Amino acid sequence: MNDFDDFRPIGADDPPADDKFSAASSRAPWLVTIFFVAVAAVFVYLFFFRDRRIVVPPPAPTVSRQEAAPKPAAPVAVNPADVGLPPLDQSDDTVRGLARGLSTHPELAAWLATRDLIRGFAVMIDNVADGKVPTAHLRLFAPKEKFGVSGRDAHLVMDERNYHRFDGLASAIASLDTAGSAATYERLKPLIVVAYRDLGHPDGNVDAALHKAIDNLLATPVLEGPVPLTQRAVAYQFANPDLEGLMPAQKQLLRMGPRNMRLIQGKLRQLAEAVGFADSTLPPPVVVRP
Repeated sequence: MNDFDDFRPIGADDPPADDKFSAASSRAPWLVTIFFVAVAAVFVYLFFFRDRRIVVPPPAPTVSRQEAAPKPAAPVAVNPADVGLPPLDQSDDTVRGLARGLSTHPELAAWLATRDLIRGFAVMIDNVADGKVPTAHLRLFAPKEKFGVSGRDAHLVMDERNYHRFDGLASAIASLDTAGSAATYERLKPLIVVAYRDLGHPDGNVDAALHKAIDNLLATPVLEGPVPLTQRAVAYQFANPDLEGLMPAQKQLLRMGPRNMRLIQGKLRQLAEAVGFADSTLPPPVVVRP
């Protein structure tokens, strides 16, 4: 967490994401994960947790694991050409045309300039569903500022100024039109299924993978207050073993800070419900004070 890439979690030993997609889409950012949760599911509710907040007191916050939600049925196979969609490898212009109406945020415009948008999304969903960080697809929005810490020795904490490096990304995600994203997902789903099958999932059940990816991000606790760290060699780790034991994708989300997490998780919940995932199948909000 010193000089290594942003969009990698705290902990140098976390396994890398499985990038089964070609280098052509290596610049697609993590915005695809959330944006295409929008484009595929349907990334400002600042007080989203005000009525449902669960506060776990120190010293050792416990992150509960939700029981497995019912697996969504695999989508019925539809030939993209039969519903007026282009071949997958020629679909970028179609995606851009549909996505431009979902937000005017400049971060979205930057993402739309990348290539192989649907294939990139499929890789993102596949990785995050496995709890991994799709590092190779995050370069476009990696913060320019280095990660910082405060204090020293046994009193190291995460510098809260780090969080502001992700304000633009979180605001872009929050700006997405939920209903429009749901309609876009339904329009593009035949192509998304093809891309997901190409990753080695013959059942094409991208809805189940999407649900799991959303679950992983919604189950990530919002951290209120100073976040203690420990230093190991040239990397930093969360001092709390419950936080250090989270999935790499969850630890990356933690690094964005409570304000940005609320924006992203709030939009994710809206998108999940818009695509048909019942709220009762989604993890409840969690706040911890490390």
